[in-house]
Amino acid sequence: MITISQEKCNVCGLCVQDCVTHALTANDDHIGINNALCFECSHCLAICPTAAITLVNYDPLEIIPYERNSFDINHGNLQNFIKFRRSIRSYTNKPVSPEVIAELIEAARYSPTAGNQQPLRYIVADNPDAVAELTKTAINALEKLINDHEGSKTLAQKNSGVDYLAGVKRICANYLNHGIDGLFYSAPAIIAVAGPLTAILDAGIASASIALLSNAMGLGNCFIGFFSAAVDADVRLRDYIGLKSHERILSTLAIGYPTYKYQRTVNRKPAKVTRL
Repeated sequence: MITISQEKCNVCGLCVQDCVTHALTANDDHIGINNALCFECSHCLAICPTAAITLVNYDPLEIIPYERNSFDINHGNLQNFIKFRRSIRSYTNKPVSPEVIAELIEAARYSPTAGNQQPLRYIVADNPDAVAELTKTAINALEKLINDHEGSKTLAQKNSGVDYLAGVKRICANYLNHGIDGLFYSAPAIIAVAGPLTAILDAGIASASIALLSNAMGLGNCFIGFFSAAVDADVRLRDYIGLKSHERILSTLAIGYPTYKYQRTVNRKPAKVTRL
């Protein structure tokens, strides 16, 4: 819920105009509030020119006033930054500190969610023992998926031009026979995004925020789709990571410091665009 300081409020009406749920109304000398309609998106707090609005039960100290020099990003540099990103599959042994992980989670926390429901949870492995155990448990789950007739059939029939079944078999064989981690690529940190299946777009947006910020911090990352398949295949893996009954693993990122440095952007196929 929100509160409005009548001492600070100048009844300009900007908050009313920007309120998507019509929880705010403009009266002659004050702003009316219907908190039953409010889903705490905080647009009113952000737009208020006199800082008269407060979101109850949230920390006011995390609010940062807009300053152009510390907020704005040159659009050309941002475009190049996005184009330069690589999916990293080779990492150094340098650990990713808990402080860095906290910054990445902060970027995810501030990413938009449908109806501001904020339904996501983040499962983190960022020390060698945790990553090793998670990798072993996930590989075992993928083996179970291979051995399950319907699971193998589903992987084989994925219509994307990629032989997923062969890929999973290769990951398992390399790990079990040679100790090669082809799932997380021996990354020093893993962040998995959990939530209800209805929040899959929210998870994608949050994961993109993590990916971009990690690149800006000198890290690399790779999206790991097979981990979701592993979790769906084995209740032991779901129990190990503490997945709740209503949750799925919606997105997973391997994160660490890249072994190699890249010198340029790469080619992509032309975008498929339908203009109406």
